[in-house]
Amino acid sequence: MTRPAYLSFLLLLMLHAGMQAQNYINIGSGLTDTRIGAWNKSIEAYNFARPWLDKELPTMGLSSNYHAGFTAILARALFISPDVSYHRTVAQAINEDFKTSLRVHRFSGGINFDIFPMEFGLDTVSFIIRPFVRLGGGGSAFLPRVKFNDAIATVNDEAYKPIVWTYQFNFGLGCRFSLSSWFDVMPVIQLGYFPNVELKNFAQALHGTAVPALENKAGILRPEASIYLCFRMRKQKSDM
Repeated sequence: MTRPAYLSFLLLLMLHAGMQAQNYINIGSGLTDTRIGAWNKSIEAYNFARPWLDKELPTMGLSSNYHAGFTAILARALFISPDVSYHRTVAQAINEDFKTSLRVHRFSGGINFDIFPMEFGLDTVSFIIRPFVRLGGGGSAFLPRVKFNDAIATVNDEAYKPIVWTYQFNFGLGCRFSLSSWFDVMPVIQLGYFPNVELKNFAQALHGTAVPALENKAGILRPEASIYLCFRMRKQKSDM
């Protein structure tokens, strides 16, 4: 199965789960640590080769993330939470008559299982604070973009606009705070692991020439902290 086909299948599975047992609509936002050594080395080498620049191009640091999804209650202590998200990393240096900007967009979709260890074996749940463990995974598309003075960088005389498909695994810890019968607040801290992400020709696009010593490929471990607002859409006797 190709990666686009896999993501389409994942989206259909998410929609099917939501039609079967949709309980909450979730929206969220937060921060992701995007300090990736292999790619930051390309930025550091770019700055080193241009000592005349008054303002250096910053390395990748924290980025914003935005989430949307839903939660379905599968069992007393097991929720399924399909989720789509957008992440953006921006680095920019503005010098006199010259501007360099770097953006890495990431679109992700996946399914997470939230396990509530304190609630196994209970007939009813009346906790206001409900900690859980999150396990999941999915697929992602990275879209790196490099611009010089608002013109898109080129590689081999073609605009550098790749789409890089990959997959990920998630592990996290979170807690649901039930503020009312229809509204929860849910902070989540999680690690996303991407085994193999290759921003093909990233170093060449940034430097304007091939740099064999610099790596475009990296395995990524990304810490992330987000807060979700969860709106209950349907109340069922089985999850009271």
